Amino acid sequence: LEREESLRFRGDKKISPDQSLTDLVFHRLDLNFIGSDPECKIISSNPSSDYVNYYTTGTPVAGATTVRSYNSVTYKNIYPQIDLEFITDVVSGVKYNFVVHPGGRVSDVKLKISGTQADLTSSGSILLKSDLGDVREEIPESFFYDSKNKTYLKARFSKLTDGSFGIVSDREIPPE
Repeated sequence: LEREESLRFRGDKKISPDQSLTDLVFHRLDLNFIGSDPECKIISSNPSSDYVNYYTTGTPVAGATTVRSYNSVTYKNIYPQIDLEFITDVVSGVKYNFVVHPGGRVSDVKLKISGTQADLTSSGSILLKSDLGDVREEIPESFFYDSKNKTYLKARFSKLTDGSFGIVSDREIPPE
């Protein structure tokens, strides 16, 4: 007697027989920018031509409708002389950058991550663990312009005493 069993997977996770392949599975995590300016200016650019309507428990009965997405959203001076950019593209999805202007201190950036286990790796990245898999947050290429010269620096995440994460670099960005 042969028994045939069909196994279904989404990514590398086994899906139970009663779960539809079209069910949406997600894991939420929250990122809190400790000490940031809640009144910073938010600038969006390149709106999409389409929109999304949201009807969730967190919205009014009429929902949140005609919500546009943007290719980039910048939080100007989220920290003194530091902007936070969120950028989207079809290849890499959503990514973010901290843009540190002259006089800004990268050490001002402090991130509190909740909703998932977050650990600092030996290379200075953050490993986020969830039931859906692991995600590694890396510091992107880091540099500054000084008299029109591009100077690279080494930056990495560090774990702070309160369990949050900061950014350290091998040098400070010089004032103007």
